[in-house]
Amino acid sequence: MSEGDDARSAGNHPSTFYGVNLGLPEGAQRPEDVPLVCTSIQEVQAAVRTHKTARFKQFTCRELAAVYSGQRLEPAEPTSPAAAPAAAAGGEKPSPFRNPTRPEFQAFRSLVEHGDEAAVAAAVERNPRLLVSSGDAPALLREGPRHNALHLAALHGRPAVCRRLLQAVAEPGFFRILYPDDEPEVAAARARRVTDLYLNVPTKGTYETPLHLASKLGHVEVVRELVRHPACKRDVRNKFGETPEQVICKQSKGGESADAARQLAFLLQDPYYVQVLADADGCEPPVLAPPCSPQQGRPVGESPVQSPDST
Repeated sequence: MSEGDDARSAGNHPSTFYGVNLGLPEGAQRPEDVPLVCTSIQEVQAAVRTHKTARFKQFTCRELAAVYSGQRLEPAEPTSPAAAPAAAAGGEKPSPFRNPTRPEFQAFRSLVEHGDEAAVAAAVERNPRLLVSSGDAPALLREGPRHNALHLAALHGRPAVCRRLLQAVAEPGFFRILYPDDEPEVAAARARRVTDLYLNVPTKGTYETPLHLASKLGHVEVVRELVRHPACKRDVRNKFGETPEQVICKQSKGGESADAARQLAFLLQDPYYVQVLADADGCEPPVLAPPCSPQQGRPVGESPVQSPDST
């Protein structure tokens, strides 16, 4: 893709979204002329000009902006149209945590690479910005290949650190610490988005997710930690069109790669479940339904097995 194509693509897909909360009384209907999500400051100004109780925030995710627009807020001083551009320039209310310095990022990277789980947890507790940048994206610990902490933990085979990192970013409470003014719904949306980014964003150049890195190096326990998360995508392809399953143990070291390959092949299979169907009164023996993947889905209570009466 050329630079011109990149520019056009960026123009078609805005990266900044404004949630506009009108501060309406409970039960009041939102006017149809005010969208839940705005993509320009001009739209924001129009909304706050006609609705004196309106407030807004800037987001990098449309979902978060929509959640903010629809939630119930405590009454506040009205926002003047003239103040809108100045407030937008600052974005959301600043987090109480400052951005780490380069030496702090380097020290944190060393902790991750060496698998010091307790020290990693302590560092994140002191400053959550070591994991999440001001744009609600995974903080980069290596600029060139664009490695975040999970990439590095997967690369170096640190399952305990992987577990600790994912537990942190998947917890809405983590984002309530970063953004104390957030409503629970907004914090939960942030957690879902950042967890997805940590699990599935590829590296620069080779386009490998943490799952690719752990699989090709034969890190069985890291893969186990990653695939236990429903948001982990097993079908992402790298630069060469390969899924994590197709790169199993390609760069594995040691004499146990055959056993690791068998375990990884099992872990990277599509998950499935088997329903046990039984009468509520227990009069009939239970029946096992055929295996079904989560992607197939099936309405609750719908039996895939015909009853004797229906034949």
